[in-house]
Amino acid sequence: MKLGMILLIALSAFGCNDKKYKPEEWIRYVQSDESGLKREVTVGECRMEVQYYPPSYWKAKALLEGKTYTGTQDSFARFKVYFSTPEKTKSLAHSIANNREEYTRILEYLDGDARYDFLFKQGADTNLTAMYHYERTYDLVPFDCINLAFPFSADRDDAFVIEYHDNMFCFGIQKFLFNEKTLKKVNHIEFISQCGVSAQSDPVVPRQ
Repeated sequence: MKLGMILLIALSAFGCNDKKYKPEEWIRYVQSDESGLKREVTVGECRMEVQYYPPSYWKAKALLEGKTYTGTQDSFARFKVYFSTPEKTKSLAHSIANNREEYTRILEYLDGDARYDFLFKQGADTNLTAMYHYERTYDLVPFDCINLAFPFSADRDDAFVIEYHDNMFCFGIQKFLFNEKTLKKVNHIEFISQCGVSAQSDPVVPRQ
């Protein structure tokens, strides 16, 4: 009897956090190298990093900010793409431009035509960006940053590839694979803000 009570108390003490995450912990994990959601490549003096943000990341952000998560983000694969020098000390636009005119031309590319150089491939489908935004930082940070969103063509657990067909820098064609094993690991998450209060990563849709 005493042994049974001890086991019950132990399970009660440690069980509430089993396979559950605080929103802030999950946000940090997604952005860490351990998550498997980052890809990078360096070609000559050009460095490119791709960070994938799964729907569970946006769920965690909504919970952390006290907002209702409607599940809108569950339909899209969202990324941030960073361009910099290999040492991460200078933005790529600022690094390779020889004069003001070249610098302006690169910024115009990043702010517009670069959206057509990114492709999202899942299954037999190829998608262009549904959302594209270039963050103008005015050289306050040592990188150029683009925000991308693509509609999923299949289940969000299915593997996909994001391709970049470079028409400005020195990357050529780059392909970044995100495999099924990694995606399944980050898509089915239960969040907890305090012991005994949890929320699934699946969308919560308000009643009409």
